[in-house]
Amino acid sequence: RCATYCQKTKTDSLLKKTLLNLILISFLFGCSEKEEIYINPDLKKKIGLIVQSYNSADNNYYKPDIYEVHFTEIENECYVAINTNIFYRTNLDGHVFLKDKLITFNNTKSECNNGLVKIKTSNKKDNLTDFPNENQSFDNYSPAYWYFKITDKGLKPDKQGKFKIDFN
Repeated sequence: RCATYCQKTKTDSLLKKTLLNLILISFLFGCSEKEEIYINPDLKKKIGLIVQSYNSADNNYYKPDIYEVHFTEIENECYVAINTNIFYRTNLDGHVFLKDKLITFNNTKSECNNGLVKIKTSNKKDNLTDFPNENQSFDNYSPAYWYFKITDKGLKPDKQGKFKIDFN
């Protein structure tokens, strides 16, 4: 009689431990603080090309660690601007890391964004301590920039600053 009771108690205890472990694992992975950001493949490709091209150019003596992506409207046309910077803006909407560079997203609530960048969770700035923000940096740095007109057919290169890239 004790053997049956003891075996049942062991089985119940094992089931409880297994269930508790499953709940704990799903909680840890389901409630991750990792920021989830969707980036349209065309935009992601352009960001990657800019970071790679700008950082591999021999004539660039200063290779900033921060790239800003910003949505804007100019004369009733929508644009996404990408530029280099030496600091990030603390009012950013989100960020990702690409090739050890900080990519920030600003003004993503603009109608011009139109789903190009979707930020699924709240932004965590705790992991940006290695990068200066606008309150910690003062310089006469002139960023490189690239503007893309947002069209039905994708992102069309429009204006470029001092560093030209062939996006075709």
